[in-house]
Amino acid sequence: MKQKKIKHAVFHWYSGPDDLLDEILSMGYFISATPALVYSPSHQEAIKRAPLDRILLETDTPVSYQGREARPKDVHVSLAEVARLKRLEPYRVALQTMVNASQSFPISFHRNKIPC
Repeated sequence: MKQKKIKHAVFHWYSGPDDLLDEILSMGYFISATPALVYSPSHQEAIKRAPLDRILLETDTPVSYQGREARPKDVHVSLAEVARLKRLEPYRVALQTMVNASQSFPISFHRNKIPC
């Protein structure tokens, strides 16, 4: 990663080793939280370990999680699981992950128009 001088990266559904996660985070990269948090202990541990300002929410659509097909609207599952694991209010997780997304992608939002 360092050798390629990559400025922005998102590590999708991260569930790997802690030492690699530490390297990813130290470089300012993001990891994503998916609905797999409901059942994946290794994904849960990565999300617990990562600071909230390095997490993005996603659904990994189209994919099936335990026989149920995920849809974009299911991002609320990812949000609820991150809030549960980090013992935070969902609104705080939603706000911070929206800020994170705006740092990674060309999007903008207005804090007073957040539908939470």
